[in-house]
Parts: sequence; C-alpha cells; structure tokens
Amino acid sequence: MGTVPLLTREGEVELAKRIEEGTNAVRDALFSSPVIIDELTRTSELLQENRVRARELLNVEADDDSFDEEAAANHLVEQIDKIKRVAKRRGSLLNGQPADARQTKAQAELEKLLLELNLNKRTIDKMAQKLKAKALIEPGPDSDVSQEEHETLRRLSLEVSRGERRAQQAKAALVEANLRLVVSIAKRYTNRGLQLLDLIQEGNIGVMIAADKFEYRRGYKFSTYATWWIRQAITRAIADQARTIRIPVHMVETMNKMHRTAHDLVQELGREPTPEELAQRLDIPVSKVRSLLRIVKEPLSLETPRGEDGDCTLGDFVEDQKAPSPSDSLMSNDLNKQTRELLNSLSVREQRVLQKRFGIGEKSEHTLEEIGKEFNVTRERIRQIEAKALQKLKSSRRSRSLKAYLEQ
Repeated sequence: MGTVPLLTREGEVELAKRIEEGTNAVRDALFSSPVIIDELTRTSELLQENRVRARELLNVEADDDSFDEEAAANHLVEQIDKIKRVAKRRGSLLNGQPADARQTKAQAELEKLLLELNLNKRTIDKMAQKLKAKALIEPGPDSDVSQEEHETLRRLSLEVSRGERRAQQAKAALVEANLRLVVSIAKRYTNRGLQLLDLIQEGNIGVMIAADKFEYRRGYKFSTYATWWIRQAITRAIADQARTIRIPVHMVETMNKMHRTAHDLVQELGREPTPEELAQRLDIPVSKVRSLLRIVKEPLSLETPRGEDGDCTLGDFVEDQKAPSPSDSLMSNDLNKQTRELLNSLSVREQRVLQKRFGIGEKSEHTLEEIGKEFNVTRERIRQIEAKALQKLKSSRRSRSLKAYLEQ
C-alpha cells in the first residue's frame, strides 16, 4: 500500500478520462448493434408484465423518494416503442444500400434516443454481455443471421471487450491509489460488528462506485468525492451485516452523527449531554433523539417471528455463547475415545473403580466409601485398586497420546 504513490489532480483526471472512454466505447458498440433493439423489446415486455422495475434499469439513486415508478415505467415503454420505430425506418433506408444523408440522420436520431433512456451501467453491462454471447455463435445454414451480420457482431464484441478492459484497468489504478484513504476511514468504524478487513473491502466497493459516478469536469478532487461513497458503503455494510436486529441505514447514519455530537459535547461540558442538548446541537426534535437512544436499548422477544413465512424466530439467529465450538466438540470426542481405549487395558474391576472414582461415563464422581460399599470391600481396598490401576495407565505407552490434551 505504501509503495503506491498518491495521485495528483492531473493523475485523477487522466484515470477518470480513461474510465469514461472505456465506458463510452462499450455503450457506443452496444448502441450500434442489432442486439440493443432485441434487448429493449424484451425489457419493454418485462416492464409491462411488472416483472422488472424501472428503478432497476435507470440511473436513479436508491434512496430517491421522489421517483415515480409507474410514471417512469410508462415513459420507458413509450421511449422504447419510439426507438423501435426509428430503428425500423433506418433499416428500410439502408436495405443494403450505401449510407446517405437520410440514413445518417436516422442513425443519429436513434443514438440520441438511446442516450436519453438514461440506462444505468448495470443494465448496459448486461446487454453488452448478451452482445458478446451472440457474437460467439457461428451462423449455420438455417440461421437468421448472415455471415456479414455475424462479422459485425464479432467486431462490436471486440470493441466492447476493449472498452471494458480499458475502464477496468483505470478503475483498478484509482482504487489502488486510494487504498490509504479507505483504510483511514475504515479505522473510524472498527468495533461496530465488522472486522477491519471487511470494512476495507466495503470501502473499496465505495471507491469503485465513486469511480463510475465521478464527474472530473466539475473540478473537485476524486478523493474528496470518494470519501462520501466510502462512508456510505461502510455504514450500509454495518447496518446490513453487523446487527442481528437490523436498523435502517438512514437511522444508523443519524445515530453515528448523534454519537459524534455527544462525544463533542462531553468534551465541552465535562458530562454526558441531555437529550435536549443533543437535539439543539443536531437541530432535530427532542422526540427523535429520545427515539434514537431507545433503539439500541429496546429489547425484543427471542420468539419474534422472522423470515417471509414466519417459520423461524429471532432466537434462531442469536449465537449461543455457551455452545461448544466445533473444534472443542471434536477434541472432546477424540479424548473420550482415547480414554476408553486406555481403560480397556485394565481389568473389568479396575475399569469400574476408575470410572466411578473420576465420574467417567457417570453423572458424578463417587467417594472411596461409596465404591467400597458397591463392591463389598473396604474403603482402603478401593484406594489400593485405584492406585494400582493409575500406575498401570501411567506406564502404558497409550497414555502418551493423552499428554497433548494437557497442553491445550
């Protein structure tokens, strides 16, 4: 990590341009292929059947509450229908003829409409993979794809691969150069349920998202922009993975802010701040502060139903601290097995005396007197049998295998 130099502003811009160029190359190749029309037709059908949501296809922030799903889906279907009409007109104009002004205009109109769809990167990447898959299929005698069309698909597939490779290499360099930033931010979130390496991994995901969304033309540094995405990725991971009782991400972020404010007020006041003081500093209602303070403390019943069908309870997901670990159970079973094998080297009477004396296979240990009554001999005689049996075991070569357990 220390061997990777920090990027200058110019270095960040250079990598951002390479990512943009690679992404644009993938998009342009896809938009020039006949595959895009087939995929959009399929997408339109899925939207009308409510099998996919417009939010999943478009460049929309996940927490954008103003997004109207129904209106967006209807608009997307209308736009796809318009694109299909323009594509059909362009095809009839071409019809094996060299491109003229009308054909060039139709192609430009088609590309403009495709851009206006505002498809997100994940949607474009999926369609690009379909293009690459179709390019691998050799046309047969009964194929609908001509040899010329197949050659076009292969050429566009290569352009997609080159664009992907260019963008991925630049993105990897950007992530590597910002690893120190990720580590410094991740360290602030330790002791919250996730290991540091897990936090760093989530932070790197945040950097990759930032790399996709970074607009270098605005003039700010990538590291400044990426900081927000790193924090967002880490706090979301903590909210999703670290707690058995999940707290919504936006509440976790508010709680983190409240904890930082409380820490500052402790330094200023020399005591724990009251909910009223926290509310005033955070500029939120006192009732919300009290609610946030209760979230961490409020108990839930272990019998609370969980799962889609309520077929399990919250208690099924809570770790049993008293349960032995698998390694301890395995070691215990092995110890019992070797102990039984060692006892088998003794006479039946000696075995029974030691088993009762030390509670091996018994509910509890027994005294010399209790064992003597069972065998109808004196207490002293049982002690002698015990001593003789233990001496036999000590001198046995098999006993050496038990020494390892004394070191555990």
